[in-house]
Amino acid sequence: LQDFVILEGNLPESTIGEICEICKENKVRVLYEPVSVAKSKRAVSHLAGISYITPNEMELQAMYDSLFPEDSVLERKVTASVKDADQPADIKSCEEYSKKIL
Repeated sequence: LQDFVILEGNLPESTIGEICEICKENKVRVLYEPVSVAKSKRAVSHLAGISYITPNEMELQAMYDSLFPEDSVLERKVTASVKDADQPADIKSCEEYSKKIL
């Protein structure tokens, strides 16, 4: 079994970055658990050092929006949900986003 480190979104962004750098230097894989939508963005600038991410759909969307603000659909999704809760919002699948992010 290979070693890996689990990080979570309650850590400051600078700490996430430092740990990712140390892990990268030592060839240790990193798993990141975002914890919340707001905290999910803390790891965005350190994705190169993260092997696994365990976001829910909203956390993944927030991470995507941080990386690609010109293609943000979070606002459209929320607006669509408010306008008509019975109609699905016009968004790409979570799987498509994870491929583009990773």
